[in-house]
Amino acid sequence: SVHAQAAPATQVPQEAELREMRNICNRYTLQAQDTDAYVFENPDLVVIFPAGDAGLVEERTADNGRQDEIAAPGTCKNCITVGVSQSWTHELKTAADFLLTTCRSEDCPQKIDQNDNCPSSASTNPFLVPGCCTEKYTPDFYQPSGLDPISSNGPAVDSQESWVATTFGGVDGTLSAGLYGNSEKARFRRVKPDLVAPGVNIVSARSDGDSFSGGTSGCRCCASTSPFEDPPRDTAGLVAMTGSSHAAALVASAALLVRQYMVQGFYPAGFKASGPSWNPSSALVRAIMLTGTVAVERAYESDGTARDISSLLLPNSKSGFGRLQLPNVLRMMYEDNNLDDCLCLSDNSFFFGVDDSENDPNARRGNKFDPEYGTKCAPWDAIPGSSRMCNTSFSLDERIPDIDCCQSWCFVPATCKHAQTKSYLPGVSLSYDACKDDAKILDECPFRDKERKRLVNTFLKDHTISDFTSPDRFGTYRKVDATTPSGNSLASNESVSYNITVISTSPQDPTIVTLTYTDPPGNLATGIVLVNDLDLIVHVTPILATSLQQVRDSADSIPRNYSATIEYFGNQAGGGDRYNTVEQVRITSSGPAEIIVTVRAHRVNVGQTYQFPPKAVATNESKG
Repeated sequence: SVHAQAAPATQVPQEAELREMRNICNRYTLQAQDTDAYVFENPDLVVIFPAGDAGLVEERTADNGRQDEIAAPGTCKNCITVGVSQSWTHELKTAADFLLTTCRSEDCPQKIDQNDNCPSSASTNPFLVPGCCTEKYTPDFYQPSGLDPISSNGPAVDSQESWVATTFGGVDGTLSAGLYGNSEKARFRRVKPDLVAPGVNIVSARSDGDSFSGGTSGCRCCASTSPFEDPPRDTAGLVAMTGSSHAAALVASAALLVRQYMVQGFYPAGFKASGPSWNPSSALVRAIMLTGTVAVERAYESDGTARDISSLLLPNSKSGFGRLQLPNVLRMMYEDNNLDDCLCLSDNSFFFGVDDSENDPNARRGNKFDPEYGTKCAPWDAIPGSSRMCNTSFSLDERIPDIDCCQSWCFVPATCKHAQTKSYLPGVSLSYDACKDDAKILDECPFRDKERKRLVNTFLKDHTISDFTSPDRFGTYRKVDATTPSGNSLASNESVSYNITVISTSPQDPTIVTLTYTDPPGNLATGIVLVNDLDLIVHVTPILATSLQQVRDSADSIPRNYSATIEYFGNQAGGGDRYNTVEQVRITSSGPAEIIVTVRAHRVNVGQTYQFPPKAVATNESKG
């Protein structure tokens, strides 16, 4: 099961004065402790909280980093806390029609600052302009790899003064201070937010709070006033809003997809019923999602400036482990390859037809497109040397670069079960699944989303593991113990190791190893958040191979160069991370190598009375 908190919360959201107290924000509260306790007792429950929308707060610490922004109970250990990233500009513009705000002409300035410098007196900072002013959504300030300025920053508290029972109001109506004692004793070394997801202009169902209204009572405007909508769209049942609450809802839906992937047997081959059905633990769902993340490139500030954060190591206090990209960790394939009803159409006259005045009013397609456009499988909008590329054939505002621009496709009958329609090609059906992609063109395509991995091999485990050999033709492993949602506990100083062979790694195609575990609730009496402490240690040893084929065929028998072994600790914490229940190692530069993954129990304080919750390790190799 999955639970998403609907809105950012503090321990006492009703009291505005308490919300402003520094010893309340970013603390391990009773709510955070209760969340950890409930997940500890129900280890298949995935709990998701928003990080909060306090990113615009100007108060900073001495090291120029913000603190006290993560809203409790998002400070819990056994949950996913979500910050706010942005989206494609055309999606933001389209969603603006569903915002609750009404724009007047004087609300939307004609000149929006479109550079990375501070706004000049002749222009306007787009982050101070109402969301319904669609001209502000430009790639200079809004992009999928951008962190929105409202997103709350970490890190989260790992130790604090002991919790003090108190009342919120005295006889004279004053507030009692010191809920968590001396705020100067608080230390902030835990990773939060865990990840970020789109949270700007998110469209969802709209309720008017009246169960008898039919959904239209009290709507601001029941139809779009956009001059481009004919007829106007009915917007009564939809609304667009911004905030980490909405980003958390998207992550909750992704968590449901991860669980469905396991329950319906998509793992390991990538199509339904290719493997056994099993219920993953909360720890494993979190591990999968945090493995399928990519770095955030830019962090936007409230003054309109942009900071390049692409070089920040993951995890970090701004984006956690990064931006969620499930396709980078979950393989998807079609079991049914029968595409008889998806054959490419040899006749494209409907595309060039003279009677297509509605779709092509200026009749320019004959001069703009190849006569065979769409009649056979080809990356029609990314052919090298072509004068007509993706950014010249149609507006990029209407397209999703990488998918729409780089992949091979053709026109297909509307009856094709893999047929798709595009807003820029009304009345036309096409299919990417009917065509095999050209790997060389995909790699060289200037519109490629380089954060989306092409080859994904993922190994998941909720329990201890035995030896296994190289991947089979599906990229999965043999001789693996049956995966179960619970397993034996580790005692202090015990460890278990995993052995993996990879062919190569790079920044674009890394090998990612993630450890998560469900920890008992922290002790408010001592102020220490982490109870049990597991470490992730990864050793990378070069394989002395003469060819990649040799690695594929006989990796076990090839000599190792043990003198060149490199040791990595989770979260770049030398000697072991002492504060987090999630640890990750990203290997971005290696040739053929043997990778030994070790999970070591540095400290297990709770494990005798209670069965230790299942640990989870997810490894993702884009090549290997």
